[in-house]
Amino acid sequence: MTALNFLYSRQEVCISADTLVSNGEDKEPQIFTSKIFAVPHLNGVICGTGSCHLIMQWVFQVYSSVLAEDFLHLDQSTPDSLVRIADEFHYGDIPDSTIYHFGYSNRVGGFVGIKYRSGEEFASEMLEEQFRVRPEPQGQPYQQPQANRDFIALMERQKQEDDALPVVDRAGIGGDVHLCILENIGTADVPRISTRFINLHRFVDYHDQYDRMRLR
Repeated sequence: MTALNFLYSRQEVCISADTLVSNGEDKEPQIFTSKIFAVPHLNGVICGTGSCHLIMQWVFQVYSSVLAEDFLHLDQSTPDSLVRIADEFHYGDIPDSTIYHFGYSNRVGGFVGIKYRSGEEFASEMLEEQFRVRPEPQGQPYQQPQANRDFIALMERQKQEDDALPVVDRAGIGGDVHLCILENIGTADVPRISTRFINLHRFVDYHDQYDRMRLR
């Protein structure tokens, strides 16, 4: 699992994610990896929660064997493709997984967001403009981030609450916090899509988790 937060609008997309991958059985730290994948030829990114291997296999397929103009075009075949990947690699027993596509579409003149949930047979769901947080913090309400430090504070809160849970119930949050920003730096008539990645923050237990990975 992972911590994944995003602020999505037709004008801009901001996504933050941690980099920790935990073992599905004992929840011990396994590796650090990137969880937001740039797809420049589709003017967007792919990210998700749940099975890291499922998401990466889908990214590889999009890079190597899919012909599409943008994510709206790709959406026509994505659900069936994800079902085939899940069946082929026996992902039926994995935790619930959700894959997100965010990208610019000339047809709508802005960014689109689409999600595909394993529990819904990866049926496509168009996102409305929204701020989404996963896992959801408990207790006091949180505010929509306005600056980099707000994304850091939110992630720190998510990690603190997750670490306090019994091991079996944890999402597993750690490593670094990556922030991805998608924006059109051109015009509506001539869009030029910028995809920026920032290695925003490192959690205090990074080296402890790294040492545990080395000893596995």
